[in-house]
Amino acid sequence: MGLFGDGANGTHQEPLLLLSVEESVSVEGIIVDHKVEKEADRSSSSPGGWRAASLIMASDVFERFAFFGIYTNLIVYLSGPLSQSTATAAANVNAWFGAGFMLPLLGAYISNSFLGPYNSILYFTLLYILGLAMMTFSAIKHSSSPPSSLEVMFFFTSLYTVAIAQAGRKPCAQAFAADQFDIQDPSERRSKCSFFDWWYCALSSGMALSLILSYVQENLGWPLVFGIPCVCMLVSLLLFLVGSKTYRYNVKENETSPYSNIAKEIKQDGFSKAGEVISRLGPIWCTCLIHSVIVAQTSTLYTKQGSTMDRSIGSILQIPAASLAIFVHITAIVTLPIYDRVFVPIARALTGRQSGITTLQRMGFGMFLSIIAMMVSSIVETKRLRTAAEHGVDETVPMSVLWLLPQYILCGVSSANTNVGSTQFFYDEVPNESKSMGLALIFTNIGVGSFLSSLLVTAIERATSDGHGRGNWFPKNLNEGHLDYFYWLIFGLDAAGLIAFIYFSKSYSYRNNGGNAVS
Repeated sequence: MGLFGDGANGTHQEPLLLLSVEESVSVEGIIVDHKVEKEADRSSSSPGGWRAASLIMASDVFERFAFFGIYTNLIVYLSGPLSQSTATAAANVNAWFGAGFMLPLLGAYISNSFLGPYNSILYFTLLYILGLAMMTFSAIKHSSSPPSSLEVMFFFTSLYTVAIAQAGRKPCAQAFAADQFDIQDPSERRSKCSFFDWWYCALSSGMALSLILSYVQENLGWPLVFGIPCVCMLVSLLLFLVGSKTYRYNVKENETSPYSNIAKEIKQDGFSKAGEVISRLGPIWCTCLIHSVIVAQTSTLYTKQGSTMDRSIGSILQIPAASLAIFVHITAIVTLPIYDRVFVPIARALTGRQSGITTLQRMGFGMFLSIIAMMVSSIVETKRLRTAAEHGVDETVPMSVLWLLPQYILCGVSSANTNVGSTQFFYDEVPNESKSMGLALIFTNIGVGSFLSSLLVTAIERATSDGHGRGNWFPKNLNEGHLDYFYWLIFGLDAAGLIAFIYFSKSYSYRNNGGNAVS
């Protein structure tokens, strides 16, 4: 048995990019033309296909731009105009992000039980626009510092309106776009294989482009930071509506969303099946939580850390602190093709496995890189604090923000391996009729990890404070804090998590015995 568990039967794992369409997405039922309840015509001129899917994809690119544009700048707004402490702002950002990744479970249920995917996307997009319009209005009307309780309440109401809207939209958009391809048709089956790669690249580009809003924030003000995403969601809605007559609709009456199948399985088979899955996957799921905690830092404390440093490039360009997060997205986009096209063939020749390494080994490698990222973050922060002390500065430290680049890149490589590896692992290792449970576990892990990050920051702030809001690790002025201690703490927790992960992985027996054999 190899490191991270080759499985009791010596089975091999298949990389996510090489999964067959049947394994990755199951499309059942009759796919119909717009308002025509008959089996769709398979000809190239029929509705659906790339034309319909591309409109949904383009719509979602604008949505990702809007959501991550808010996310990457939120901590700056909370700690600036809303006058929150660094710890409180980071906790609020993590709580909001965590809610956004926990609520898709509810969104999928609403779509399946009441609205259907098309109406869910439509109605939740309208709610999305409302929330962003409220945020824009809040920024325009903000005038006092510190803000009044009413202003804060209104802003957070609008903020969580956006979270609810994106959560309702999130589980529907990609599934509906994938439904535009019929796996019974050979050409569309090939297109569907490519679709998921293009979907990932498109959304990653939307997330990367959202960092333009960091420049808007520094030069044009907060109303535009929230107003531009609002306009983007209007464009997203228009793109989605344009394709209404080209979409294919699934009219199978008993078709259920992946998430609602969980309740159905429990109702039919009792808790034994769910308990079996949880007992097998639970330890692995728990050891992955600390990685989700680390990911949360890239748009919270990393951003605050960069805001205290010299962000000038030459005498003209000023880099917004939040813009460095683009390297997380770029690194992930670059490394995934390299992994699939370069690393896998080499590893396959060495190990004899079709996928090169197992999914657990890939996840372990990503977690190891996250440990290195935290170590680098701690070292850089120690140097930043030392530089601040030597120069006696209270605000901008004479140290280039590019010192943060390595930790962003390491987080990008780590996320690319851990996220893709865990996606494949949790999908493959649940029973065929319980694939929805595996998908739900992925979203839940990210959401719970974000909440844990929020709780950890809050607990440490209270434990290290002198009772008057001073002396803690996360003061308003980070030059007086100890962010380095926090990074070292996460480093230790991540190392302990990796040890536990290796322990459980070595004894793990893969469920699939034949799907990953050498060709």
